[in-house]
Amino acid sequence: MGAAQSSEALYDAHVESDFSDQSGKVVAITGTSPGSIGFYLAKAAVAKNAKHVLLLNRESERAVKAEEGKSIRQNVIFMMVILDAFVITSVVLDDQLCYHDHVAFLALYSTNLLAFPGTELKKECSGDTTVHTITIDLLSFDSVRKASTEINKIADENGGLDVLACNAGIMAFADKRSTEGYDVQMHSNQSSHYLLTQLCMGSLEKASSTRGEARVVYHSSSARFDMKNTDGGEDLDSKYFDKCDPGTLGGDGAIAPWSRYHQTKLANSAFAMALHDKLKEKGSKVKALSCDPGYSASNLQSTAEKGGLFLKVFVGLAPIFRYVQSPADGSLDIGMCCFSPDANSGDFYMPSSKGGMVGKPKKSISGGMPVKSGTEAESVSEENKKLVMDKCEEIFGSIF
Repeated sequence: MGAAQSSEALYDAHVESDFSDQSGKVVAITGTSPGSIGFYLAKAAVAKNAKHVLLLNRESERAVKAEEGKSIRQNVIFMMVILDAFVITSVVLDDQLCYHDHVAFLALYSTNLLAFPGTELKKECSGDTTVHTITIDLLSFDSVRKASTEINKIADENGGLDVLACNAGIMAFADKRSTEGYDVQMHSNQSSHYLLTQLCMGSLEKASSTRGEARVVYHSSSARFDMKNTDGGEDLDSKYFDKCDPGTLGGDGAIAPWSRYHQTKLANSAFAMALHDKLKEKGSKVKALSCDPGYSASNLQSTAEKGGLFLKVFVGLAPIFRYVQSPADGSLDIGMCCFSPDANSGDFYMPSSKGGMVGKPKKSISGGMPVKSGTEAESVSEENKKLVMDKCEEIFGSIF
């Protein structure tokens, strides 16, 4: 296979050349555990000299490791998935995932066994950069409110919040409800991020006045296109935003968990476009953007409760056809949204190769309009934008 190459070559090049200096700025990111896309986004914020980098995670040992940058040497499980048959080999890779031509030759690994090499965020900080860990549970609105208080305190002492990256999410979970009575995927992936954005909007506006702009970014995915269809997918449905009994949104069969996930990811992209419209109408200097990471070998897949045969087969075949990239490279699209001087409100970034699965970031939506006619219809749909904004405002009140 030839010599193994670094999984971060593309990442390093973009961070160096395409991301703006963040000196004096405050950056908050949800979901930054080791090995995640959010972790590499935080690493980029540190590399670009952000004054304060706020890591928002559930309270756990992994959250502490993200802040301290501790490395864990553990076994990586290599799995070849052929339908439901598994061949498993365990090897130790000395803190380094091996990539060839920037493509992982592992099909699946478990986050219970693997934490990615620590980039030692604190140790990489300049004298002017401080990394904070703030506890947030996106399945608890009270936890979001408490976290926002901590964010706003730090932000207000430093001229406002420059970047709010709504990155964390869960995928293909069972048809169960949060303690507040909502579908767990919609609660975590969209509703809590709306609440966080609402509560931090004053700090975002303050930064935009202090330093000329601020950004709020919603991390969507290719699941914004419905996975059952090849013609672009389904529109948003209000029932997924409402309180309801467990098991009433399709159950836990092969398709329903993905349909619920699709609803949350389309909600993310459509909401970002709706927020762009509102901010533009208001004359705000806050930018709203969204993105798709492509297929990244992060820890999201291993946390799916009801991925089923679809996930097993896809995760197994993706490396064979080079449809997978490292979490570092997968963070570039959200990185462009957060830090690129060329990113504008209403933009959407996604990978440029293999049908949007891997590669350098490109814009598929610019200023709220599809770059290519006939694409991204669901994300810019007036009906979808209105529905997601209306449902969120119904729960929490106006975004402003």
